[in-house]
Amino acid sequence: MKANFDQANKRIVEAASKHSRDPSRIRLMAVSKFHPAGKVADLAALGQTYFGENYAQELIDKSVELSALPITWSFIGQLQSNKIKKIVLHADEIQSVAKLKDAQLIERYVCEKECDHYPIYLCINAADEPQKRGASMQEARELAAQIEDQCPHLTLKGVMAIPPPLASLEICPETQIPHLYSRLRKLADSVGQGLLSLGMSQDLEAAIAAGSDIVRLGTALFGERPKNKPI
Repeated sequence: MKANFDQANKRIVEAASKHSRDPSRIRLMAVSKFHPAGKVADLAALGQTYFGENYAQELIDKSVELSALPITWSFIGQLQSNKIKKIVLHADEIQSVAKLKDAQLIERYVCEKECDHYPIYLCINAADEPQKRGASMQEARELAAQIEDQCPHLTLKGVMAIPPPLASLEICPETQIPHLYSRLRKLADSVGQGLLSLGMSQDLEAAIAAGSDIVRLGTALFGERPKNKPI
């Protein structure tokens, strides 16, 4: 795992340097979906403190089991109304807000938690793919304005996106950056605090070139993902 961790950080540094960016300002999230808590602990021992989970029960189980470790938990999966309260209790932020209704529920439970500034990101369905969740790029600014107006205890940090496969995207010949990634960067600049969570194991370099502030790596850190949730 140390070799994977070192290689991931090397990729970030090299991509950032190539595009005149400060690598220390690019945050690495380790996505531990389906991987056991022991692997999370091993990676935390190497200095990784930022972890993302896709499923509420996995988030709860791991956050409880690893509560002694200095881990920041981010929920990046699809939100379900009946699970939002538990997610708020166990996650330090939520990156998958796609509806005003969900933001309003998060606001309600954040107030119960007596937290003044709970971080959230808008989840963007960048290419309007029917099989993916998220707000469209056209809806995002209005949704952001509604959340900022109606949810005073939430801090809108920016946007998170899972775009189509890199190979399917049109690339700008001058910059070699996908046009869609550049549009996501521009959108993020207009939402909340302007942060962009974009880029995974397969497209880390392209995302950093486009200006992503957070990259979310799973396979590159943990290896191939188990096919089933841990028992």
